[in-house]
Amino acid sequence: MKNVIFLIDNAFNQDPRVVREAVLLKNAGYKLIVFALKEKGYSFFEHFEGICVYRIFDHRIFDFKKRAYHKRIAKKISLFSPDILHCHDQTMLNIAAFIKKELPSVTLIYDSHELFKYWPINYSSNAGLWLKIKSWLVRKYEVYREQKNSKHIDFLITVNHSLANILKKEFRLNTKPTVLRNIPEMNGTKTGQTLEINGTIKVAYIAAGIYPKSLNLEQALIQLGSDKNIEVHLFGGYKGDPEYFKNLVKSQNLNVIFHGKIMPEKIMDALQTCHIGLVTTWNKKDLSYWLALDNKLFHYIHAGLPILSTAQPEYVEIVHKYNVGVCINPEISTFIEGLNKIIQHYENYKKNISKAAQQLNWENESQILLNLYNDIYSTS
Repeated sequence: MKNVIFLIDNAFNQDPRVVREAVLLKNAGYKLIVFALKEKGYSFFEHFEGICVYRIFDHRIFDFKKRAYHKRIAKKISLFSPDILHCHDQTMLNIAAFIKKELPSVTLIYDSHELFKYWPINYSSNAGLWLKIKSWLVRKYEVYREQKNSKHIDFLITVNHSLANILKKEFRLNTKPTVLRNIPEMNGTKTGQTLEINGTIKVAYIAAGIYPKSLNLEQALIQLGSDKNIEVHLFGGYKGDPEYFKNLVKSQNLNVIFHGKIMPEKIMDALQTCHIGLVTTWNKKDLSYWLALDNKLFHYIHAGLPILSTAQPEYVEIVHKYNVGVCINPEISTFIEGLNKIIQHYENYKKNISKAAQQLNWENESQILLNLYNDIYSTS
């Protein structure tokens, strides 16, 4: 039996990317165990679609000072004797590094969903000076720790080629990174059910967190929300600083509706109430944003929504290649100009989106992960 352990710093069930990967590997014949975070509303043990999920981590995993706790947890996990240790993001890499010391022959896969080193610290609008200094110092240490632990990485997975090229150099990897995008399954696609534009144009923006200034979201909300014929529907936004944006909307009387937290299985239905999907992370200073490839891009495609996006390299690659929307440089163009271009060719974009979904789906993308695992086992 091929024994695989996943390490993840959340409760697992509501992380679609990790769930997709886990279910895929289980169905391919791998014996998979997931070690996840204890969270309210979730049991210590769960049998999830044939996968054993143990929620053994508490919030001490996020405290860099709790080194002894990390080592103790690692020793417990080592007793399961995995062949492959697949860790998601930098906190779990630290635990995986301790496990690797216990089990030197284990193959360590680091699934890095972003450029942690270049990820900005998103402060709330009322954060004090001491909190900012403390957060900066913690981040500096965590970046150092990730770099130190990178020597234990055997294989790297990330979300696009821009990140893959940087991380290969940063971590001095001997193996080529695997690019695996977080794309929805075809069985949830609703490209044929999009609304006709008749009156108010509804623009969707979906994100777990909304942060002041770093995403350029303010400019998009002000420009779009000031038009009486446009409504911006914000799904999620429960992390970050939602009150800052609610105050902005109220003070400028913008047509923006906050829908709050939305469960992953409800995303497509929510997007189906809108006409256009918005992606905005115009931030040249922070590479992790500038080179991002947001999941929401693929959610919009599978919901059948033409995309209005800022013109970062990875967004342009998808939007222009498949001709599914308009990318703007918000320094010289407005979101309204981009939206008007979409409206002029709306039906054509919808047709193109339907074709794009046939290529950009998890059923196709998943083969990349299977190939990586099969290659590891064939050479071990």
